[in-house]
Amino acid sequence: MKHVNEEINILDENWQADYDTHQEMELFQKLANYKKNIDIFIEQLKYFMDVKFQIQRMEEKFQKEDFQHIFFKLISLTQLRDNVIEQLNPESKDLQTIKEEFKDLNQFEIKFYSALYGKIADCINLEKENPLQLMEIVKIVRNGDKLLVNQGKAPKFVPEAEKEIARFIEQRYLNQMASVSGPVAAIDNQKFIVQDLIKINSKVASRFPHDFDIFNLYFNNYKKMILGKLVPMMDQCETSLSRAGRQDVQFNEIRDRIQGYMAPFMVHLKDLIQKYIETSLERDKQDFFNFKILQKMIKEKQPLESNFPEDIFKQINDQIGLVVSQLKNDNFIGYIEMINLTFIGQMEDEIEQLKKVIKFNFEEAKKDVNLQLDLTLKISLYINNFQRCIKYSLETKKYVLESVKQPQQIEKVEESFRNLSQFFRNQLGVLYEQLKTVGFIEIQSEIIPQLFKQKWVDSDLIKDLGEKLVEFFDIISLSISLESQLWNIQKISFQFLADLYFEAFIMSYKNCFPNICTEFYPKYCDYYLVGLTEDQNLKGKANKQQKQQKQQQDQEQSIILMNKELMSMLIARDQERVNNDYLETYEQNLGKTASLVRKQFKVFLQIIDKKKIEIENLIVEAIQTYKLVALPLLEIGLTKIRDDCDTEYKNQMMKRMKDLLPKYLDLQQ
Repeated sequence: MKHVNEEINILDENWQADYDTHQEMELFQKLANYKKNIDIFIEQLKYFMDVKFQIQRMEEKFQKEDFQHIFFKLISLTQLRDNVIEQLNPESKDLQTIKEEFKDLNQFEIKFYSALYGKIADCINLEKENPLQLMEIVKIVRNGDKLLVNQGKAPKFVPEAEKEIARFIEQRYLNQMASVSGPVAAIDNQKFIVQDLIKINSKVASRFPHDFDIFNLYFNNYKKMILGKLVPMMDQCETSLSRAGRQDVQFNEIRDRIQGYMAPFMVHLKDLIQKYIETSLERDKQDFFNFKILQKMIKEKQPLESNFPEDIFKQINDQIGLVVSQLKNDNFIGYIEMINLTFIGQMEDEIEQLKKVIKFNFEEAKKDVNLQLDLTLKISLYINNFQRCIKYSLETKKYVLESVKQPQQIEKVEESFRNLSQFFRNQLGVLYEQLKTVGFIEIQSEIIPQLFKQKWVDSDLIKDLGEKLVEFFDIISLSISLESQLWNIQKISFQFLADLYFEAFIMSYKNCFPNICTEFYPKYCDYYLVGLTEDQNLKGKANKQQKQQKQQQDQEQSIILMNKELMSMLIARDQERVNNDYLETYEQNLGKTASLVRKQFKVFLQIIDKKKIEIENLIVEAIQTYKLVALPLLEIGLTKIRDDCDTEYKNQMMKRMKDLLPKYLDLQQ
């Protein structure tokens, strides 16, 4: 025990001796902790120094209404602000300075949330103008609350939105009632509440999640306005009437109107309003249900190649007949617009799938004639059905206009059906191109490549080409029921045929010249093989080379001339074949197309045969006939085929043509 006491005394003496050191160590620890906290605070301040720049970025996003990007950036900045302020002593002199530094952030925060909640409150108009933005904003506030809950904080964004909705409804109610004079007018004016609730129930509610009950928010706040504003007015009116002993015309009128028109309103105001709203909503639900039925019919209609146009438009007309007596004015117009937009939306999805199928099958059709025939028939059916859709939609428009009287509403109906018809016309244009591509597979792959080649010289491929075209018409006539539609396809096909013909000529010259004789007259190839003897002296060799070069040039000119004459002869033969056998047969349907094809052949021949002095006038005619195709066509005709134009003259003509072409195209536009 004595030993232990001695040890304690020694430790106590040592402690007393080292007391100052211990004090310094405690101070050092405090300083270390203080430095650590200061470092953390400085890091936060470094981020804070970037706040003003971040606000500028958010202002730019705010102008573009990019609310989602702003929202999460704003949360991070406001949490930084709150953390910095919490760490300061409430009595610190720096507190006010720090708050002042966050002034811009505070102002932007107020502006942003005012805009955000204001858009949610005015959800009826926002759903009409930009439903996607409404859904995005609702998602933002709900996700914001989820973030707060995950951080152990109470949700605040949805509650704030609900408060703003209440303020918005109160202000809307007061604005609606501001110009109302007297209780009768006040009662009559309550219909705007029902209209708002119908819109909320039928359109807006679907944009909100189930736990954000926008309908009940509107309903309860409007009910609060009625009980708080309208009921006291009615009570005051009733008191005034009971005290009025004189025969006052105004009071008698008020009494009669109230007793005859809204007697139950005075006794059972709350039940009456609720029942009235429920009845209106039930009727609107029925109308909405009718639209849902029709929407389902459109989405589940028969395939594009079936007889769907007649069936679907009959169903549409039947549904319109059911609701025309229930929906009035703008509601009826809105119903028609929804039908057309639903129709377009459904058809767009099917057409995109159709394009993918055609693209896939096209590659297979190149190898399989039967698949080519099947694909041609299907595209023809699509064309026929889309044309029938235009026809039936015009009949439906006529039916709808019988129930519409006001000029503004008539224009809305006209515009809605114009958009529907234009949609089908646009799709017809796409299908025409696909029909040409599929129907001309054999023509493009087997016949056109042989034009202006050796095989073409030996056989009448233009006849084969025409027969294929007639066969193509026979196939599509099995699917196309409207003669005007068949005629239109014939026009497009003949123009396409002419374009292919002339393009084949151009490409042939581009690819074959200057060795064109090899392509048309293989026997003339020997003219290029001029042998040289090596036992002549140099002078003799030089003279012989000059003679050979001149001889070769003469031979080349002769070959070009012969080929030009051959071209003229064969093109003239094809022109006669096309004009007599094909264009004459279909002329009554082709109209301007037949005339244009004839003119193209004529100009084509003139490029080769026309006298030099007339070439300049021919340029204008060629541009008018061929438009964009004129440039390569004339360039080849002038620079490759003709031998009577020197280089300078050719360059002058080409420059004139290039100057004229854009001017002519501008005039056409």
